[in-house]
Amino acid sequence: QEMRPGPQVVGDDELLAYARQYGASSFHYNGTACMGRATDRNSVVDDELRVHGVTGLRVVDASVMPTTPSANTCASTMMIAERAADLIRRGPSAGAIGVSGRRSRAEALEQTRAG
Repeated sequence: QEMRPGPQVVGDDELLAYARQYGASSFHYNGTACMGRATDRNSVVDDELRVHGVTGLRVVDASVMPTTPSANTCASTMMIAERAADLIRRGPSAGAIGVSGRRSRAEALEQTRAG
């Protein structure tokens, strides 16, 4: 059973008037570039914030959140940015790893240039 706007609201003008009166935005947009597996047709980025099918592009903002957190999105977005910074500093996921278990900056840059 329809609760809102109700069965009495039927025309386009009435629906638009209802939306104008009761509609609102929280100004915390998220979920437009959801994180998920490449096989999920609703996802845009992987768990390292890389855009599926695009080399060298990451999305680092609230749009990668698949659902809206119950609190303000500021803290969640800052955590996404911190994680992205770590991922970017670490360099590409695939490739040779040095003795320390981490690639040097020079190795990461060389691999990036090599494509």
